[in-house]
Amino acid sequence: MSTYSTNFASSTSGRAANIELSTKAINGKVLMPGETFSYNEVVGERTRARGYQDAGVIVGNKVENGLGGGICQTSSTLYQAVIRSGLKSVERYNHSLTVGYLPKGFDATVSWGGPDYKFKNTYDFPIYIEGYCSNRNLVFNVYGDTTASNKTYDFTSEVYETLTPNTQTIQDPNLPEGQTVTEKAPTTGYRVKTYLHTYENGALVKTEQISNDTYQKVDGVVKVGTKKVQAPPIAEPPAQQPEE
Repeated sequence: MSTYSTNFASSTSGRAANIELSTKAINGKVLMPGETFSYNEVVGERTRARGYQDAGVIVGNKVENGLGGGICQTSSTLYQAVIRSGLKSVERYNHSLTVGYLPKGFDATVSWGGPDYKFKNTYDFPIYIEGYCSNRNLVFNVYGDTTASNKTYDFTSEVYETLTPNTQTIQDPNLPEGQTVTEKAPTTGYRVKTYLHTYENGALVKTEQISNDTYQKVDGVVKVGTKKVQAPPIAEPPAQQPEE
């Protein structure tokens, strides 16, 4: 019914391991008519005992090292495969910051005990989900009765506002005069609308807005040194010795 893939070639080994573990947990899942899929319920708690490792995770307006980093690429890739099959999301949240592996508005963040990604099988036949990783590519396929409908789906996003960050300059008396240090790099924020396009026999029959997401801007901080640097004393030239 649909397929979608993302790449994680630049990921650390820990992040790659987390993506592979979470994908294996979803692979083979069958969703009966009327049943709701919960990412957190299917994948389970991300613990060290279950093999999850430390990797970068978005916490608020910054990236930190945390257990299970990378699993949101799994949920986001699944979201894109599911939305293209005509299934509707029940619960879905965007990250607080943009991600590098998908266009803005395409992501679905998850956290154990926090945000979840859920969708419901609104068809009258079972849905089978296949997920696998190959050569640092993450793939999800959604299977069902393709003869039940002649509709296909596509998904697009539109940035309608750019949130420009400011950069604060702080004078630091502990830094030498003239030296600058970037304490926090600025990050641009965005407001994004996403749309689901429905095609029937190849012709566009419907476009509907699915989400309206905001990605935070992060103001930058630059320290400028004000500490006066004393010039080294000028050495006196050696006294000339009288000639004999």
